[in-house]
Order: sequence, then C-alpha cells, then structure tokens
Amino acid sequence: MKTNAKIIYKYKIPISGKYIDEFELELCRSNKLLSIQLQDGVPVMWVLEDTITNKEKVKFLIIGTGVPIDETVEINGKTHLKLLNVVDYEFIDTIQIDGCVWHIFKR
Repeated sequence: MKTNAKIIYKYKIPISGKYIDEFELELCRSNKLLSIQLQDGVPVMWVLEDTITNKEKVKFLIIGTGVPIDETVEINGKTHLKLLNVVDYEFIDTIQIDGCVWHIFKR
C-alpha cells in the first residue's frame, strides 16, 4: 500500500537567453510551485509534490521584460497570459539574472 508523501523537489530552469522560450518538466499531478530563485548562480524552482499521484509533463513559458505579448487577464486574482486569444499561462514568478529580468508562466 502506498502512503501519501509530500516532498519538496528542486528543478533547474533552463534559461536559453531567448526573449521568449518554453520548457517542460515532469511533475506529479498534485503539485504546488513554491519559489523560483537563483542558487549558486543557477535558476531553480522548488515544487511541493504529492508523490502518490502520477507524473505529467507541465509546460512553462519564460518571457523577458519588454517583450510584447498579446494581453494579460486577471482570473481569481492571478495574472494569466492571453496568447492567440486563449488564456494559456498563469504567472508564477520573476527572476533576475545578470541584469536581465525573466518572468515565468505555467501552462
């Protein structure tokens, strides 16, 4: 019998230097993004995961400050990106690396 264990995992965030970029992580279905910060100069994301649930691929979008986007929408007090007339991405956090500011969104 599996027990319900919640564990905080750390994932590296691939910053390619492109002004808009996507990446995927395989996370447990029941997850909560806790924080995004630099650790020893490397951008990382801490995620609280319920290890009894199945994993799924989760898409993230990184957008640099000053990059034009279609528009944003507020839903339940959270900022979402509206791309191609569909609300696709929820704002997660902002991180600064070497003078550049990157905004992370989750699909």
